[in-house]
Amino acid sequence: MDGLTLGVTRELPLWKDEKTKYLADLGRLADKGENRQKFKFEHFYMNLDVLDGKTNSMIQFTSVIATIHTAIFGYIREVKTISLKELVYPLHGYPEINYALEFPVIAGAVLAFASSGFFLGVIKVHWSSPEELANKANHARRLLDVRNRRTIRYRIGWLLSAASTGLLLLTIVTIAYFIPEPTQPGICNCFTY
Repeated sequence: MDGLTLGVTRELPLWKDEKTKYLADLGRLADKGENRQKFKFEHFYMNLDVLDGKTNSMIQFTSVIATIHTAIFGYIREVKTISLKELVYPLHGYPEINYALEFPVIAGAVLAFASSGFFLGVIKVHWSSPEELANKANHARRLLDVRNRRTIRYRIGWLLSAASTGLLLLTIVTIAYFIPEPTQPGICNCFTY
């Protein structure tokens, strides 16, 4: 199933029998005399804290990637409005390079924004009610479900962010290789100091 889901569901107990076994095995990890339910709750809340921390970092990273995609799109648009024939080399019968760059730049930005959407689903706040906490067996299963859902969202967001970063690298290499430095005054040259 990992190949089908690109590893998004790897190592997660998703089916009822897997969840039951996971919770039983987790309870056995508690030290003698330690409250097993408390151990399970602490384990799940620690997992959710780790997910929150990783997700916050990924949101910041993805925001930077989306900003760079947007800046490159602005650069490409500006170059289009100046004399294209002089500034951009055609690609052997393909559209001029700045037109060809629009797809990966726009796709990369869309992937970055989509990954942020998945990441926001990970850090959604929910406070357990006293009634939920009182039913310890159901609450442990519920925390496992929450952890599984948030882990899947995080992994999907991570994959989208990685794809966006790959498109950004492709775009930067393409720009560096194919687009000459502008020679006309007033043209945005975002890549020199």
